[in-house]
Amino acid sequence: MSRHIVFVTLIICLFMATPGFAGVIIYNNGAGSTNTTSLNDLFAFPISGAGWTSDTFTVASGGAILIDVDVAIWAATGTLVSSLNYCISTAVTCSGSGSQEIGAGTSLVADGSLGVSSGATAGYTLEEYTFALKGNAYTAGTYYLTLSGASATSYWDEYGGSTGTSSAQSSVVETPTNQSESFDIVAATPEPGSIALFGSGLMLLLAGFSRRARR
Repeated sequence: MSRHIVFVTLIICLFMATPGFAGVIIYNNGAGSTNTTSLNDLFAFPISGAGWTSDTFTVASGGAILIDVDVAIWAATGTLVSSLNYCISTAVTCSGSGSQEIGAGTSLVADGSLGVSSGATAGYTLEEYTFALKGNAYTAGTYYLTLSGASATSYWDEYGGSTGTSSAQSSVVETPTNQSESFDIVAATPEPGSIALFGSGLMLLLAGFSRRARR
C-alpha cells in the first residue's frame, strides 16, 4: 500500500510542477504613437460602427502560443473603449478558410493614456489597451489582425505617425497601403523556475518507475 501512496504522490507532484508561462513580445509594431498633433495626421482607421481595420503581423517561429494583443486606440477624451471584435486570419477580414480565431465582444483593459489630439481634431485621447487571445499555437508566417465593433466611436492609431513594418487596410481604404497600425503581439514562454520544478518532478517520477521495475 505504501508503494502506491508514494507513486500517487509522485504523480501529483509532477502535475503541480507543470510549467507556468510568462509573456514575451514576438511582434512589435509600436504600442502607441508619440505624434499627437492631430488625429488626421495620424491617419487613424475606424474600428467602430460599420468600420473595420486590418493589419499584418509576422510569426517568425512555428509553435508560438499567442496570448495577448496590446493596441493603441483613439477615442473621445473621457471615453474608454470597453470591448471590440477581433479576428486573426491568413486573409484580410478573416474571409475564406484562413480564419485562425475570432473573438466577439472581447473585453479591453485600459493600460494608460498616451497623448491627446489638437488642432482640427482636438478632443481625442490615445489610450493603450490590452486584450486576451485564445492561447492558440501558430505556425510561422504572416497573419492579419482585424479589429471592428468597438463599443465606442474609436480609431486604431497609426504606428508612430508614419510608416511602420506592416501593411494596413480598412473599410475606408480597402486596398493595402504603406500605413501601419500601432500594436504588438505577446506569446507565452515557459518561466525558467517552473521548468526546473517540472524537470525535478519528472526525474522523481522516473526514479519511482525504476524502483518498481527492479522489484
